[in-house]
Amino acid sequence: MNTQEIPAVATGNLLSSVRGRPEERQDKREGRMMEIQMYNVGLGECFLLGQGDERIAVNCGTRNKKINGRDSAGIFREIGGDIRRNGCTVFLTQFDPEHVGGFLQIVREESAGIQAVCLPDLFSERWMSELLALLLLQDLSRSCFLPGKAVTLSGLMEVLLTLSCPIRLLKRGDQVGDIQVLWPQKTRLRKDLEETLGEIGIPGAVYEQDRWMWKELVQVAARMREIFMRLVALSGMEEIPRNGEHISVELEEEVRGFRADFRKLRRNERFLGMAERFQESVELLRTFHDRTGLIFHVGEDGKENFLYTGNGWKEWAVWLEKNEDGLVPLHRKYWCISVPGHGTDECYWDFAPYAPRHFLVSNGYVAGQEAGKISGRYAGMFAVPGVIMHCTSSNWCEGNKDGICSCWDAQITSPELCSVIREEETKSQKRKEDETA
Repeated sequence: MNTQEIPAVATGNLLSSVRGRPEERQDKREGRMMEIQMYNVGLGECFLLGQGDERIAVNCGTRNKKINGRDSAGIFREIGGDIRRNGCTVFLTQFDPEHVGGFLQIVREESAGIQAVCLPDLFSERWMSELLALLLLQDLSRSCFLPGKAVTLSGLMEVLLTLSCPIRLLKRGDQVGDIQVLWPQKTRLRKDLEETLGEIGIPGAVYEQDRWMWKELVQVAARMREIFMRLVALSGMEEIPRNGEHISVELEEEVRGFRADFRKLRRNERFLGMAERFQESVELLRTFHDRTGLIFHVGEDGKENFLYTGNGWKEWAVWLEKNEDGLVPLHRKYWCISVPGHGTDECYWDFAPYAPRHFLVSNGYVAGQEAGKISGRYAGMFAVPGVIMHCTSSNWCEGNKDGICSCWDAQITSPELCSVIREEETKSQKRKEDETA
């Protein structure tokens, strides 16, 4: 199997100050307890996966300024404090505020304790420059006030430039400790890129200036891609000379050139016009972005394991279930599954065949939001039998009727900060059910 082996990092107790943390356990390969912590970050995501003393943080972001009356900045500052005290490996599954916004804040304030960062491989091939250009266009097409708007992907690059830890790019088949990467798959990703470019109409844009501006954007994205690849090659190396911004001296000139080109492009009236015309394609850009994200599973089949589905599961589920390339089969059963797309109906999937015990749904309401509720198909009479729903909030859910949750069995995090799902609690609960039966 062609896999990239990345040693697991003992990541410590990321959320040690949060309610419900268990006592430290002896870290043995056999008999270690599966544990998942789901942090309440509103419309965003932050999970902590662990067995024994190993901890992996999955995403750290939100679209909310306030969560249960607290500033989101304060919540991420608390998470950042735990990272600094204990260390962790961070998986960032896709590049938007609800997945990386809090991570950017944490690194800007203090990067100590981050032992490694893992990203989907959207950088290692030359053709990926166009892919990155689409992600940049998605960010930039959300507002007409482009010159002053923060761009998530370039913001991520800027903070990663200041880190000294290893940075890894992951693709289908790669292994990170007990984590096996299911997506992205490069061949399918390239085909999806070509189809999306055709749908949006970029190759045959009506205005010639739009075609020229697209080429300019791809050139800027190519510079970004090259910086990411140089950054990955240099990451983790000791005693790299750094400048006053803590950026590697070797990358100084490239970064300065990228910043100048990107700033110039964003102030170009012709580019602003192109971005405004592509406003009508923002939804296509968003769904393409979702399809580039990481999907992975943790643990062995038939044991307490975890499936992370991201936002792109619905697009690739059938392909993954068939194991079209013969590289990574899905497990027959999953103990815990993170429901795709924050549980929304547009991303709904029937996971009953996997006989799950737990569903994780990280969702919340953002002011002005009209859609994005948790699907009613996960609740009430439609629920998968025997599944416990773990939701950060039930307020923005089709299954919530007059303030009452209609799920057969649910655990709601709000107003607390964190929910914990543990293997031993599930076994104890099952024993009680068997005794009752």
